[in-house]
Amino acid sequence: MRDAPLPAVLYLRMSQDRAGDELGITRQRDDARKLAQVRGLTVVGEHVDNDVSAAGKVKRPGFDALIKDLEAGRVSVVIAWDLTRLTRNARDTLRLLEAGEKAGAMISCVKGSDLNLATADGQMTAGVLAAIAQGEIKKKSERQRAANIQAATDGRRVGGRRPFGYEQNGVTVRRDEADALRHIYGDVARGLTLAGAARILNERGLLSPQLRRRPRTPDGQVAEGPQQASPWIAQSLRTTLLNPRYAGMRATKLPGKRDKWTIHGKAAWDGLVPEETWRAVNEILRDPDRATAQGHQALLTGIARCGAPGCGMTVRAGRNLLGQPIYRCPAASAGHVTRRRDPVDDWIGSLVVARLSREDARELLVDDRRPDVAALREQARALDLKLKRLAVQFADDLITAHQLEAATARARKRRDEIEAQIADAGKQSLLGPLINARNPKAVYEALHDDQKRAVIDALMTVELLPVGRGTRTFRTETVIATPRGRL
Repeated sequence: MRDAPLPAVLYLRMSQDRAGDELGITRQRDDARKLAQVRGLTVVGEHVDNDVSAAGKVKRPGFDALIKDLEAGRVSVVIAWDLTRLTRNARDTLRLLEAGEKAGAMISCVKGSDLNLATADGQMTAGVLAAIAQGEIKKKSERQRAANIQAATDGRRVGGRRPFGYEQNGVTVRRDEADALRHIYGDVARGLTLAGAARILNERGLLSPQLRRRPRTPDGQVAEGPQQASPWIAQSLRTTLLNPRYAGMRATKLPGKRDKWTIHGKAAWDGLVPEETWRAVNEILRDPDRATAQGHQALLTGIARCGAPGCGMTVRAGRNLLGQPIYRCPAASAGHVTRRRDPVDDWIGSLVVARLSREDARELLVDDRRPDVAALREQARALDLKLKRLAVQFADDLITAHQLEAATARARKRRDEIEAQIADAGKQSLLGPLINARNPKAVYEALHDDQKRAVIDALMTVELLPVGRGTRTFRTETVIATPRGRL
């Protein structure tokens, strides 16, 4: 009497499937089924993890389902393309070995040897092969990073996802996206929040090049169909704006650091904004105080202060019992500010427009004195060369470690000072476009509230005095707007 065919399950995995066509999975499936036919195995199911790496901590529903099959004793053979399709990290290797030993299962590879997990030799071989695969991943990562640094030093682009504003080659400018991003840089410099900027791009249909992961079916399989572009959110737009490539500079990310870069020099492609503009926006986005300024819901929240004696707290937005928008002091006690919002906003807006419409507005409000950016860049390049020479001198034993440390610290301090000067030069005036406009009122009213807020904060301090309960008449003397500095 012939033995019944052993039940086998296929495990199919592909790390990246940018096109979303699953051709790699299809090829693995065809070869695995041919192997099952040659071995006389009965395929009772398959588990797929498409576009999922096995090297990190990303959850793999297909692999999890495979482990459950082994633990439940439903299969005797696991067929995979090779062992690296199954596991490339110690955690999953241990899970596979333990579940395979419990089931007395065999791993059968299209490209490789069979491994009997019911035996000590089979487990040892599987563990060694998995360790070798894990080591290869680390070596590949090291080689890739070294290649990226060399490419960055040469100013060349390394492949990858299409950068927003450019075609897939990363060099040819995509005009509609590039123009939009230039405007976003300027708007963020003038006070627009990242959330507001992301909303503008999404409403224009200029979505992020980042593709959404396809959803999974209830059984853990990847749903069919093309991947969709992801809408912008504040964080993804922040990462984009901080990227040195948009200033025409080649850089590599610091390992383990989000949005931190090492700049290697000029890139082979043209930037979309001047370096000084990019540095100015970098300084704004990295300002730790900015994080607290994103949630404003009204024009003067975070700007206007309660004028009650000894208070000075910034007011919040809210509504009264009639549903009318109001400003109120967080102290929320008698004698502190609680007053309707609209008349105050209108009055402050009229003061801004009046100030920007004066004949002496440009003379008083815009400082045209700027450092020589070209000279600053030349100084920065000279310091970069000096840092490289110091490293060579230390390697050749021409200077001591102490000398290297001291000289490097001085050069880097000066480099940071120069970068700050370039950033200052690139800070686009909040007021220039309004002052130069033929109709400052129309330009001001067309701004987003967060941009208006930045203009108000640049021009004046605002104090709201309590007006008492039942007061309906707006009196301008209860809103104290004090010009800033020489304004």
